[in-house]
Amino acid sequence: MKKKDAIELMYEDGCKLGDLSEDLRKDSEVVMAAVQNCGAALEYADKSLQDDRDIVLAAASNDGMAMKFASSSLLNDKDFVLEVAQDNGTAIEFVSEKLKKDKDIAIAAVESVGEEALDLIDESLREDEDILNILGQ
Repeated sequence: MKKKDAIELMYEDGCKLGDLSEDLRKDSEVVMAAVQNCGAALEYADKSLQDDRDIVLAAASNDGMAMKFASSSLLNDKDFVLEVAQDNGTAIEFVSEKLKKDKDIAIAAVESVGEEALDLIDESLREDEDILNILGQ
């Protein structure tokens, strides 16, 4: 399959990324088209692209579960995780425990998805006054 055809297919059904050749799964344009349509397609992207900030952010924006397939370096990068949390707070489920204890990240996640983030942030922050104020409690 040609790259152009692969990109068109990924815009239609990004979850089919796993069906493409290894070369196409290494192509950042093909993978970006896939994860914008189906965040979970990040699982089938080449490992190098699972460490690409733009691709992982696009995947997590589409589906927070995509963070499960992000590189460990991104999962431990506070600035990156904060950006992801602001966009889709559910994505913090798979970040390092240290970052789940980070108040800035917790606030961003709660502002993004509300109470849904409470189960994902560290227990020590669930009764935090600032976080409860965001939730109106």
